Amino acid sequence: MNATALRFLDFLVKDKIAVKFEGINVVLPHPARFALHKLIVAQLRKNKDKAVKDNIVAVDILNDLVDGGEKELICSVYKEFSRQWQRKIMMALKQLDADAIAKVLENKE
Repeated sequence: MNATALRFLDFLVKDKIAVKFEGINVVLPHPARFALHKLIVAQLRKNKDKAVKDNIVAVDILNDLVDGGEKELICSVYKEFSRQWQRKIMMALKQLDADAIAKVLENKE
């Protein structure tokens, strides 16, 4: 068994949220951070089925956040990435026909 490096974890620990699940307090990454992280990780995966799942989950979360009025937060989190990773996120969104999310990130909506 080989260990897999977990990349961009520092990105996930900012803006954590606390939820209570079945009586247990759980600290999670903010959904915007989690979703954008998923779009990046999906591009690095060797297992394409897992990559597809990551992309679907990411787009669903981002759409829910947009519907919930979190556009500014998504944009500010996106801007924390390097230009290189911003381009990769945009490329993934366009391949996934997630144009509404891409427009939010480009500040066109």
